Amino acid sequence: MAKVRLIFINLLLISIFIGCGNSSFESKNSSSGTQTYNLTAVDDPIVGAKVTASNCSNFIDNKNGSYILTGCSEKPSNIIISGGFIDIDGNGVQDTNESSLEFPYILNTALFSSNDNFVITPLTTIVSSLPAGTSLKDFASKFGLSIEDLFSDLSKKYGKNSTKHQILQNINLIFTQAANAGIADDENPQNTIDFLNDYAKIIQDTPKDSNPLQVLTNAKDKFTSTANIAKYKKKYGALQFTGFVVDTKKTTSFAQLLDNKNM
Repeated sequence: MAKVRLIFINLLLISIFIGCGNSSFESKNSSSGTQTYNLTAVDDPIVGAKVTASNCSNFIDNKNGSYILTGCSEKPSNIIISGGFIDIDGNGVQDTNESSLEFPYILNTALFSSNDNFVITPLTTIVSSLPAGTSLKDFASKFGLSIEDLFSDLSKKYGKNSTKHQILQNINLIFTQAANAGIADDENPQNTIDFLNDYAKIIQDTPKDSNPLQVLTNAKDKFTSTANIAKYKKKYGALQFTGFVVDTKKTTSFAQLLDNKNM
């Protein structure tokens, strides 16, 4: 199972950054370099996650939502985290009220303004999947944010459970529902890619509102409308669950999908 999970994460990392409009993937997934980079993973702190970064061979989990990428030959192009849990109270232990991270987070570092101290969040995951040509300034303004905020720990910057922190929390709730529907499972990584592209596009097309959280509510309502459900059901050929769908058919192997992406 661990081997299957590793294949899924590596394939997802390659597929997402080949397929998404605002990003470019360099297929250098491991390295024997000596450089290190700092990473913060948040909704609230994400502890115990697996970190995969291009150009880096390993990582250290500091058990407080911060990680060190090690064995890097150069700045990682793309970073993905999966697993672990959301440490709401910051005690480093998964308490009964704290959820596991069910959906991977992604950061395209080409969009990040600095060369270190990376931050990966639900919002960076959406940004990585925005349509080509999207203005990050216009996208950020939908939520009353700056471009810098798109790549920041909003809990630390604006306060825990502030409206802007709740943007991260609300996106993660959508991710969790998608995961519960079977999207982001080990067997169908293409579903994760399709879901992120679709959801990001719908958020982008949703009009600005004075309440930034209403933008996400309106986007979810549109995503789960009767017309869209019919489209997504046809697209993924499968099962509806709380407004999301999942392809239950095993059609293409990991190796075949990877080969197709690299052709």
